[in-house]
Amino acid sequence: MLKRVFLLLPVVLVVLVCNAQINVLFQPGVNGNTVAGLVKVQFVNAYSSPQTGSLLAVVKLDGRDILKMRTPSFTIPTGNSSLPPSAAQGISFQYADNPVAAVVRQSGIFPDGEYEYCFTFEGIKYNYSSDEFCFPNTIQNSTPVVLINPIDGDQLCDTRPAFSWQPPIPIQPGTRFKIQLVELMKDENPAAALLRKNPVFQQDNLTTTIFPFPNNMPALKEGKRYAWQVIAYSPVSLSRTEIWEFSIQCNDALPDSAFFSYRELKQVETGDFYLAEEVLRIYFNNPYNAGILNYQIVNVDKPNQPIKGLPKLQVKQGMNYFNIPLLGNRFFREGNQYRLKVTLADGQALTLTFNYQTNNK
Repeated sequence: MLKRVFLLLPVVLVVLVCNAQINVLFQPGVNGNTVAGLVKVQFVNAYSSPQTGSLLAVVKLDGRDILKMRTPSFTIPTGNSSLPPSAAQGISFQYADNPVAAVVRQSGIFPDGEYEYCFTFEGIKYNYSSDEFCFPNTIQNSTPVVLINPIDGDQLCDTRPAFSWQPPIPIQPGTRFKIQLVELMKDENPAAALLRKNPVFQQDNLTTTIFPFPNNMPALKEGKRYAWQVIAYSPVSLSRTEIWEFSIQCNDALPDSAFFSYRELKQVETGDFYLAEEVLRIYFNNPYNAGILNYQIVNVDKPNQPIKGLPKLQVKQGMNYFNIPLLGNRFFREGNQYRLKVTLADGQALTLTFNYQTNNK
């Protein structure tokens, strides 16, 4: 009767002690990432004579067949041995009919997931089969999707924050993202809330890693806690971020530079009228590394003459808020219209058009 033997192996091979006369050894953590690695098996033949037969290998992902591999006949000598090169030349493969198997067939690489590799030696002389030796393995070729902003535990005064995250690297073709935000009650578990509560909003099938707060949704509430998570998925992989929390807490002691007076920089301006009184207050999300902010301001009537004397600003990764002083710079004229342009690391341009005035009567 065929028996299944499950083996948890470290990086080095171990000697198996079991009743089987032919044992199959495999290192899934070393050779289980590719189809080519399946032939790197070793045998322990405890019979007193060489044995002739073929090797059958079945690879499964989460219990579903991905492929079956069968070698031509070969002979295993007594003692320890490897698969002979002649047997590795005439291997036949049978791939399952599913998206993962299609990717494996094309690339020869197993995508991320929980795998099981099962090997059986089928003898010819006495028409017998060895025990089935199964080896579990977790493959993670890419980094997981990671949240960026709002950061975990943050206190915001922006009731319509933008959300950003880092995609898996390398990113699989056809990857999409799903974002979910829920309101938390006092001492409520974030993971449980995401599972059972109706979300504040939930957006699926996203192709970008920046998600502005939906304009058609009510603003978030001051004093409330929220939890959010992003899922990255493709035809062959699935990755979830950690669950992060943030709260809406506005500081009443702030002067007129309070967060509600800041204007968000966008790729496409909405045409809203913005009046900057002596100080230009802006915010935007930077998903890239920190550095010197690449920006300029021009008079819309003189677009080829950037304003001089602007301060050097340091941009951080995540949400950035800036107060750019305008008063005292002789190049700004009261009543004139200006355009601010910020260029991110990927070349993406964010802009804001504003009118300048002072408080002088």
